[in-house]
Amino acid sequence: MAVRCLVGGSQTQGEEHMTEEDDEFARIEREQAMGWRKQHIEQKRELDPYRNLVLEEVAAEFEKMVAFGDTAASFAMFVRNMKR
Repeated sequence: MAVRCLVGGSQTQGEEHMTEEDDEFARIEREQAMGWRKQHIEQKRELDPYRNLVLEEVAAEFEKMVAFGDTAASFAMFVRNMKR
């Protein structure tokens, strides 16, 4: 949030000045936003091992579908390539 400076009862030509309080609020908002981002990344890391296990399980099920032949094998390969 910016505060416009009043000089002689009128605003200066488009100049905006941040007060120390505004600077501090902006810093706190940035830190809180980064904290949320860090938490989101950590949660994502925790789920990655499960993702790979599930993808492998799906690929194994596709391989069991012998009636579909090469198509099932292609799907299994596609799913395995989705692993991180």
